Amino acid sequence: MYCRLHVSIFGVIPKKGQPGKWRLIVDLSSPLGHSVNDGIDPESWHLQYIKMDDIIKMVSKFGPGALVAKFDIDSAYRNIAIHPSDRHLLGLKWRNAYYIDLALPFGLRSAPAIFNSVAELVEWILVHNYGILDLLHYLDDFIMAAPANSVVCASNLQVAVAVVARLGLPLHPQKCVGPATCIVVLGIELDTAAQIARLPADKFSALQEALSHWSTRKCCTKKDLQSLIGRLHHACMVVWPGRTFLRRMINLLSCFRNDSHPIRLNVEFRKDLAWWVEFFGQWNGISFFLFPSLEPLPDFSVSSDASGAIGYGAFLDNEWFNGRWSTLQFPLSIAYKELFPVVLAAHVWGPGWSRRRILFHVDNEAVVHILNSRTSPDPNIMHLLRSLLKAAACFSFTFAAIHVPGRNNGIADALSRFNFQAFFTQAPQAKKIPTFIPPQLLAQLSIVI
Repeated sequence: MYCRLHVSIFGVIPKKGQPGKWRLIVDLSSPLGHSVNDGIDPESWHLQYIKMDDIIKMVSKFGPGALVAKFDIDSAYRNIAIHPSDRHLLGLKWRNAYYIDLALPFGLRSAPAIFNSVAELVEWILVHNYGILDLLHYLDDFIMAAPANSVVCASNLQVAVAVVARLGLPLHPQKCVGPATCIVVLGIELDTAAQIARLPADKFSALQEALSHWSTRKCCTKKDLQSLIGRLHHACMVVWPGRTFLRRMINLLSCFRNDSHPIRLNVEFRKDLAWWVEFFGQWNGISFFLFPSLEPLPDFSVSSDASGAIGYGAFLDNEWFNGRWSTLQFPLSIAYKELFPVVLAAHVWGPGWSRRRILFHVDNEAVVHILNSRTSPDPNIMHLLRSLLKAAACFSFTFAAIHVPGRNNGIADALSRFNFQAFFTQAPQAKKIPTFIPPQLLAQLSIVI
């Protein structure tokens, strides 16, 4: 075995919150083209993790005050032994001595999926043999929920801990928590009594400081940028529109020649960063239990329309507004014009949409696709879309769009053409005075790039 030992670079990092303990990380991706990970097909070991939406959906079905508990398998990967035929691939060298890692290491491409198969088995046993139905796991973290003011959660936790111990898997003593109505899961604090999810105060403050620091930076290394993207991606667990504002940061990663090569931060990166800076300046770190995948039916439906040569309009119950195109807006695409009243509606009516799902009725299929995909190659449309997503995040609402034929969109069509007789005939319940649109909002949204 030793004559063909594959030796890899390794390092250690301190374990967070565990003084004196270190995590071994082996660089199994080098040398490029001849590494251990190069011999592992990534498609064969693809892993689909659960999302925060899944956890909130499980908890939400028990209503306010639901009880939540969690437990964590200690040193997860290190519980999995390496097959003797593969041990020669995990060689290490330290102070002229050679070692072989006999347990699943951090840095191995297949390690998450290998351990997850064990975690899946644990979950299956607990669900099918012990009836713990409301149970999910994210790799080595297990989360369960039960009705408020009941003994179910405590009983299930007690059973789960005993079963895992009998299976020979050690539990992390500091990460067996609950039952409780307020608990940190995957770095997000869930408060079932208030029905909210939030970034813990220390993480929120640290991220605010990081964003302020990045606003003054002119260049960065690949490692620094990856760290920022990772932290913001974690925040997206409770800021669901935020993923749209990571795309240009992620695109910048392709500009690095190597890991140590610094590059200048471009204009596109700064646009995404500016959204996060502005959003964190207005946000309190809290989001309600409301995510795009959780509510099947809309709470409010908004109809809007645009007349390319005249103006725009939107209608909600008895509220409405309309306006004419500015000189700068007039030559823009009809897709831009159809999207414009949607974004205006989100800003002027959004404060009343907290914890609601909004369905936009639009008679332009391209705009429906833009609203549902949250992206567009057109910079002017992206300017509007980012403003819409900012409003959704700040006012805690989600949205989707549906196409309606033009013949069924008569109310909004009449508003866009300033045909008030037709409008009030079709909507007799409508208020006589339109919703006020602040001039500064109109000016901000009317910017043409």
